[in-house]
Amino acid sequence: MTWPEYLAMLERTRRGVDLPADRVRATFLVADVKGVIVGRASIRHTLNDQLRHLGGHIGYAVLPEHRRRGYGKAWELHQTGTTPQAGSS
Repeated sequence: MTWPEYLAMLERTRRGVDLPADRVRATFLVADVKGVIVGRASIRHTLNDQLRHLGGHIGYAVLPEHRRRGYGKAWELHQTGTTPQAGSS
């Protein structure tokens, strides 16, 4: 798959167009720090039976060389709309 084909596939997934039966509408996001990609997240707009039991609405990963620097926690807090200042930890 070429890069333009991959980006087109992500856009179709975001819009929920031509999805395979086992896929749901989702937005794919990339986390970067100072122009360096450190991770990614998938925000699923609906859940199927499989995702209800294993997966959920938000999936994210931090690249191994960027782990243990707080990026995953920051990503999680950002996606859930919570902040440490609001009493979350």
